[in-house]
Amino acid sequence: MSHLKRILQSKKVWLFLFILVLGFWSLPVLSISRPYAKIVMDRDGALLGARIASDEQWRFPPSKDRHHKFETALIRMEDKRFYHHIGVDPIAVLRAIKLNVEHGKVQSGASTLTMQVIRIAQNNPKRTIPEKIWEMMLAFRLEAALSKEDILLMYKHNAPFGGNIVGLEAASWRYFGRPPDQLSWSESAMLAVLPNNPALIHLGRNRKQLKKKRDRLLRMLYADGLFSASDLELYILESIPPKPKALPQKVPHLLFAPKTSWRTHTTIKKDLQQYTDEVISLHASRLSQNQIHNIAAVMIDVPTGEILSYVGNAGKIGDTKHGFHVDIVHSRRSTGSTLKPFLYYAMLESGELLPDELIPDIPINLDGFAPKNYDRLYQGAISASLALARSRNIPAIWMLKKYGVDRWYADLKSWGMTTLHRKPDDYGLSLILGGAEGTLWDLARMYHLLVWSLEHEEEEILPSIHWNEDDNSASDIPRLKRHISWFVTQSLKKVHRPANGRIINPTFENIAWKTGTSYGFRDAWAIGFDPQTVVAVWVGNADGEGRANLTGHKAAAPILFDLLRLRKSERNFTHPTTGIVSRELCPRSGLPRSANCPHGIHNIVPEEAQERTPCSYCTKFYCNQGCTLRMDSRCAQINELQQKKRFQLPPIMEYYYAKTHVGYTKIPPWSTQCTTLDQPLKLVFPRNYAEIFIPIDLNGQRGKVVFEATHRQRDILIHWHLDEHYLGSTTDIHQMSVSPSKGKHEMTIIDENGNKQTHIFSVEDSQ
Repeated sequence: MSHLKRILQSKKVWLFLFILVLGFWSLPVLSISRPYAKIVMDRDGALLGARIASDEQWRFPPSKDRHHKFETALIRMEDKRFYHHIGVDPIAVLRAIKLNVEHGKVQSGASTLTMQVIRIAQNNPKRTIPEKIWEMMLAFRLEAALSKEDILLMYKHNAPFGGNIVGLEAASWRYFGRPPDQLSWSESAMLAVLPNNPALIHLGRNRKQLKKKRDRLLRMLYADGLFSASDLELYILESIPPKPKALPQKVPHLLFAPKTSWRTHTTIKKDLQQYTDEVISLHASRLSQNQIHNIAAVMIDVPTGEILSYVGNAGKIGDTKHGFHVDIVHSRRSTGSTLKPFLYYAMLESGELLPDELIPDIPINLDGFAPKNYDRLYQGAISASLALARSRNIPAIWMLKKYGVDRWYADLKSWGMTTLHRKPDDYGLSLILGGAEGTLWDLARMYHLLVWSLEHEEEEILPSIHWNEDDNSASDIPRLKRHISWFVTQSLKKVHRPANGRIINPTFENIAWKTGTSYGFRDAWAIGFDPQTVVAVWVGNADGEGRANLTGHKAAAPILFDLLRLRKSERNFTHPTTGIVSRELCPRSGLPRSANCPHGIHNIVPEEAQERTPCSYCTKFYCNQGCTLRMDSRCAQINELQQKKRFQLPPIMEYYYAKTHVGYTKIPPWSTQCTTLDQPLKLVFPRNYAEIFIPIDLNGQRGKVVFEATHRQRDILIHWHLDEHYLGSTTDIHQMSVSPSKGKHEMTIIDENGNKQTHIFSVEDSQ
């Protein structure tokens, strides 16, 4: 029996081999677990922002991307037989031993990339011979467990690149400001030599040494035939970057957003984000002069619901002044008038309103709630569409009172408003004027719902609003009716542009938009859209401080139009072909024409409104031949009279309407020959042309005087006006306490039937 055969038959040998194999497979497969920086990328993979890891290292989260130039340069520099050994390169080991013996000191370590990964995983232990042998054993084990590609990825993600920069991707952005796949051969070569000794080769201190090593590697790559001689000359001419660059901070608030991974791919377009940041910065500088410090804005792609640009707050995330750390896109703020389009939609959809139906615009006082229009004036009556376009508060209150707060509250929640946590009665009618808080995110989503429902077919699925590519699910919000959305959009296209020549532009005729201003000038909103884009803007102070001129038109609208300018759509809004019908309407009231309406026009209306009752404002009456007096058969022969049809508003509406509508013609007064009763309305005090004195009370303060009226009809409503200013209304007991200033005044009272009386009086010095 031969010697080899005896060895193979020896149990001790087999036991030794078994223990050796078992020991090898028992060796740990080292992995590298380090905290990562949190990074946010745009839709094309460009870096938008990063937050340093918890150990203060710029270490980007791993990816499986391959980078040919860097990998080729790295392997050529560090381990040219990487794909041909099993963790240890015996040729390199023999060469290292020879060099070290010849020089009497360590000249080469013969470390492969696999062994370098082991050193990184063990936090770079002290270099000793036992440690080197242990590294080799672990390298063999790692090679047995992982592919070459996985080992190379571990190296790229964890290799040191100088300072607190770890990993290829972080190094590429810090040194060159772009991702690794966009680096040149020269740039890739520089990064390939850095991990060889990152502490020694410093961009600032050892630039010549770094360039020398880079150029040497470039010549090696040229010798391998990877590029031409002319390219080599150009690559060698490329300079070494003087110092690491600051990382982009385009969307700092998204770095702190919930439900984000270490590497978040967003839907944001970097060029649009850059433009948005520039616009916000420009306007922030202007607004800060008025002590207005905060701006938030989002831009949404209508078809997909993708966020194209996002500004959570003007300023830098590290700036502790003025609350710049607050992401106001998701902060609760008073909504101002921004919800009015959705009340208009709700009433059109329910069939309770026609697009141009007249709505009262008169002073009201509902149990102490006495809202005012922004301009403190009253139109008497105004069409619903124009009331929306001009953002009149009183008509909106009338509409909500008719529709019902409970119903609209439920509608708002179903359309995506997430901040209504109180009961409907707690908000009351103020819900339409900013009595509830909303977020820029919710409002932008609701306006997107409006335009998306108009521009897309019934069978299409509404996308959710999202900036994270992983959140592109369908929305659970029900779509709106296309034809109703069109009527709302047409009204919002009538909104007046800001009075700024730079902003008024005929190319913007196809934009629908709405502004809002909260009570106390604390919040300014502007939300606009075309068929392609929705932009929502908020301006104010994070601490809630109000400022003069902090209004939607003056503060927010200029920003809105600057942002819409970049992505304006060339096409018109889609005109609905279903859900609309043609009706003959009264041109004055917007209601279906009645037999008493002098004229009629045909116009399209929602099919839901087909059952609306005919116009009740137009009336038929008889008058004398010149139509200067109203008469009937009690005081004139029928053949002496002429019949007229005329538009007539109720008394209080008529009172204000006539002041602002020059063409309005009132029905003539009754002839005294037809009057059978005395005037039912009488102003008892002050008497006509009276002189009155205002008393001084016991505290030395100027007191009030009580004016009084009577009426033959009980419980009738009387409206009081002092010098064209509305004081309020009374029923049953008709008394009004006032404190007019010194001088001449005019007191007018009007009952609900149109009876009117005016007295002139004067106030003397108080006594």
